[in-house]
Amino acid sequence: MTPGVESVVRAQHLQISPALYHHAKLYSPTLLSMARAFCGWTSIGLIFSLHDVASQQQLAQVTRQIVFIDSKHRRPVQVPQKVRQRFTARIIEPLHVVPQIPPDGAYIFSFCVVHSDTDKLYHINQSVYLRYCMDAAAQAVTEGHIVSFKTDIFDIEVDDVLILHQGEMHPGDECRVTVWQDQHNTHRLHFSLQKQQSAVAYVRIDLSNNQSKL
Repeated sequence: MTPGVESVVRAQHLQISPALYHHAKLYSPTLLSMARAFCGWTSIGLIFSLHDVASQQQLAQVTRQIVFIDSKHRRPVQVPQKVRQRFTARIIEPLHVVPQIPPDGAYIFSFCVVHSDTDKLYHINQSVYLRYCMDAAAQAVTEGHIVSFKTDIFDIEVDDVLILHQGEMHPGDECRVTVWQDQHNTHRLHFSLQKQQSAVAYVRIDLSNNQSKL
């Protein structure tokens, strides 16, 4: 990597096949492959696919957009030349995510960010944002604000996850997670994460009708 330049995940889309829940077992042989999807001015796209070795069935796929930033000023910079040379063709277009606006009366879950939530860049990354969302959803279900799920939300299979990183959050910041059900699909949950009224992430999770067997 070029000195002074870091790569961060700006957006990613995870699609999970029912086969992951129905056929995958502990120590089952799987194959993880990666394809270069696109190369823009400041970001690149990668596609990761997980397949069952025996059946060759796809279990999951992640499309990820990675942006390169100046580690000091935290602003996007041009994709390093060494990285750009590895991309020969554009397979897909960059992820285009339009955050939804929370409706009036949506459930709000607030807490303070702690040091153990951060990564090597001393900020909150997408995996932790997703954990925040699931904690908020579990609390909303427990308190009766989301009535479509009658069981622990962590027992329900996940079909699809979309995450957009909009800003940084650091230890000591107060995080405000707003969660609501989609108007047309009650198994789709939307999340808006904010600090001091500024958006830091948008997350959309599609949950299945099935309880997880994992």
